[in-house]
Amino acid sequence: MDKRATIVIVIILCAVGFIAIIRGKAENHETVNITKEGAEYKIQFTGTRYLMVHDPISALLRKTYETTYSLKVPRIKGTVNGNEIPVKKGHYQFVGNVKFNKDIVIVDLYTDNYDDKTKNASSWNGKYTIIHNGN
Repeated sequence: MDKRATIVIVIILCAVGFIAIIRGKAENHETVNITKEGAEYKIQFTGTRYLMVHDPISALLRKTYETTYSLKVPRIKGTVNGNEIPVKKGHYQFVGNVKFNKDIVIVDLYTDNYDDKTKNASSWNGKYTIIHNGN
């Protein structure tokens, strides 16, 4: 194979890998579980994430794993503003909100990255059905 053909093949493989990486995104399950913990409520999210890969072939395999995320809120009625949600020391505060409407919760949260002056959207943003309400 000549040098030009090798370069074309490498470019095609890189392009395919890049497209696979771009298309791979977080997929959240449509339901959440809510339980009461002391004075707060814990929202338990579940979803599928793609493994981080460093080569085009692995990107094309698109292997996934299941993950969970917990968010504590002071109440599960009305709107909870991001600044009401506790965060661990050293983590950025939330902006945006979490809205509750009967058996539906809508998450629209962003971390307030004041260092870079950006607002980073949560990968858990979306509309969910509450499947258990332990209040």
